[in-house]
Amino acid sequence: RTAVASLCRLIEVVRESRGIERFDRAEMGRMLLDSFAGAWRRNLAERRSAPHPARLLDVSFRQITAAAPEVMREVHRSRGRELTPEAERAMIDWEGANRPGPTRGHCLERYHLTTAQVEDAFAGYLATFDHLLAS
Repeated sequence: RTAVASLCRLIEVVRESRGIERFDRAEMGRMLLDSFAGAWRRNLAERRSAPHPARLLDVSFRQITAAAPEVMREVHRSRGRELTPEAERAMIDWEGANRPGPTRGHCLERYHLTTAQVEDAFAGYLATFDHLLAS
């Protein structure tokens, strides 16, 4: 839900930076929702047909932001690799220099979208990743 509103706002800011001041936010909201949800439907269909589904490793945003080095060690381990101390140090340094700012609270309503529309469009995604969204 937040990602859809943030994506809409990002596109709006890019358009404004290009001097495009007038555009239909409702049309943009519908277009981005359809495009983004369609991409996830295709992704989920590909996942279901993956020859080795056990190789897929799902990680939540919260896990990454709370413990990126640990998550990356797990990702590397799942591929039979090892995260080098240099790579881990670079990751920790980058995180320290790039702390997230305050949440902007972008809202769906600005783009004439509702939470119900987003939940309907992403029903398959939400059902598949509910366990990660709650973590």
